[in-house]
Amino acid sequence: QVVGANNDIFDNAFKIDNDDLEDNVQYICALKAKCNIIVTNDNGFVKGEIEVLNPQKVMKLMSK
Repeated sequence: QVVGANNDIFDNAFKIDNDDLEDNVQYICALKAKCNIIVTNDNGFVKGEIEVLNPQKVMKLMSK
């Protein structure tokens, strides 16, 4: 699924208490798409209601 970044997405992204606008936009898009997890190596990625995992953790969970 592709989630476009419109004005509403950016408005909500600016409301997040985080200086990384790109991460904020990705997070809001993930919320809109009803994602369960976000996979990233970015240790400073937005913390919120979506679980954020690094790729190694995802691979470990998938191998169980």
